[in-house]
Amino acid sequence: FETTIRALGGLLGAHALTGDGIYVKRAKDLGQRLLPGLKGNAKGIPYSDIDVGRGVGGFRGGMASTSEATSLGPENFALSQITGDPSFAKAANSVNKLFHSLDKLDGLAVIEIDPDDPSLTQGKVFSLGARG
Repeated sequence: FETTIRALGGLLGAHALTGDGIYVKRAKDLGQRLLPGLKGNAKGIPYSDIDVGRGVGGFRGGMASTSEATSLGPENFALSQITGDPSFAKAANSVNKLFHSLDKLDGLAVIEIDPDDPSLTQGKVFSLGARG
C-alpha cells in the first residue's frame, strides 16, 4: 500500500507534470514488481507486504487492512491507461469486485479481515476510518 501510493503514485504524478517518459518506464517496472502483491493470495486479498525482488507476498500480523486492500485502484488504473498494459487495471478490478461482493453490516466493514476467510462482517472493529 505505502509503496503503491507514494512511490508508484509519485512516479505517475511526476510523469503527469513533466511528460518525461522515464517516469512511465520506472512506474511500469515498479508496477510489475508490485503486481503479485495486488493479485494477492488464493482468495484474492492483496498482500500487505511484498518482496519486490522476488515477487513473494504475505500478511504481516496475519490480517489484511480493509482500507489498504481496497485503495490500490487509482494508481493501477492510471498505470494501465498510461502504459496500455491492462494487467494492472485487471488486477485492481478483481479486488474491487471481490470486496463489493462481500456482505457488509449496515454498509460498514471491519477494519481488518482474515485473508484466508474474507468477511467484512466478522470482526471486532467497524469504523468509518482506516484504523478505527
